[in-house]
Parts: sequence; structure tokens; C-alpha cells
Amino acid sequence: MRIADLGCGNGAWLCDLHDEFAKTGLSSQLDGYDINPINFPVPAFLPSGIQLQQLGIFNPSVDLTGLYDIGHVRTFGITLAQTGVATLLSAVLAILKPGGYLQWEESKVVKFLIHSPPSPGI
Repeated sequence: MRIADLGCGNGAWLCDLHDEFAKTGLSSQLDGYDINPINFPVPAFLPSGIQLQQLGIFNPSVDLTGLYDIGHVRTFGITLAQTGVATLLSAVLAILKPGGYLQWEESKVVKFLIHSPPSPGI
């Protein structure tokens, strides 16, 4: 089974999925793509079967058409104001094999709050 995580960040979702598949003996190729590779871990720290690559899903530099059984996206909602749902769906559905699945996760975030107690010297 081939799975693509679009906007993968640090690859944590793929690593968790790899661990779950390992428990069941399911074989897979897990590929993560992100426009900014700054959060990618060093490849030596990734399990075998996981590859992370820099790629902008809206302007891919490689052809991924029809390669994946499952495409996973998360927190793309913020980009929809600029790109629109149809653009995102077209990009994601293009990478799927016929009969492939899309898993799309979003969360409702009204606001982020960061609280830090004051340092003793301040």
C-alpha cells in the first residue's frame, strides 16, 4: 500500500502510521511531502519505508499522478481562502490510484493561546 501525506511537517503522522502497520505486519511505502522541509528529521532517524521530500502540492516538481492508494491532508483549511476547495481537491485526487481514498483532517481553532509563567528574574 502506498500512502502520501501532503503537508507532512515533521512526518509524525507517517511515523505513527508506520508503527501501527508494523504491529499488523502490513507492508507499505509512506511518502511525506511539504513545501518547507525545515521540520524534516534527519533521514537516519526515520523508519525504513518512510521518505520525506520537498514539494508544493499546487505546483509539483514531480509527477505523482495515480501513484497512491491513500492521500492524507491535514490543516489545509487555512490555504482554502487563497486556493479554493476545488484546487486542493483536484491536486489531491490527481495523486490517487483509481478507487483511492482521501483522508482530510481539519480542526476548528478559534484562537491560539500561549501562556507562560513569568521568569523569576523579570
